[in-house]
Amino acid sequence: MNVFGYVTSRQFSNFVLPVPAQNACLREYARSIDATYTLPPLEHYFDNCYMQLFTVINSLSEADILAIYSVSMLPEDNTKLENIVDLVFNKKASFYFILEAKKVSFWSELSPVLFSYRLRNILDEMEQPTLKFLRDIR
Repeated sequence: MNVFGYVTSRQFSNFVLPVPAQNACLREYARSIDATYTLPPLEHYFDNCYMQLFTVINSLSEADILAIYSVSMLPEDNTKLENIVDLVFNKKASFYFILEAKKVSFWSELSPVLFSYRLRNILDEMEQPTLKFLRDIR
């Protein structure tokens, strides 16, 4: 089994985590599960650019793991996000998110993690959401 890392120098979830720190965490995860770690290419700094993520995904094989420091590093755009997740799952690979300490292999496992970040972003943008609004979020 191989662990392929994905790192970025962009801000994510109000963090700017140095790439060497991200790599150290990803490498330690691979070591903890006795997997081979593949050093990731650095993502471009441009907003909404995921070219290197697609490069890493193209390298995945069955049972490989795409390790990312946080789920919040994935695209917010639903179409792009669905495309990325489908590509990984269609290869029978999985994600591991270091910050969330969560391995996901199916949409049903990923949805609650994504929901928590989306909810936090909405709450950050709003002063006081209504209970009805919160119940209607999907």
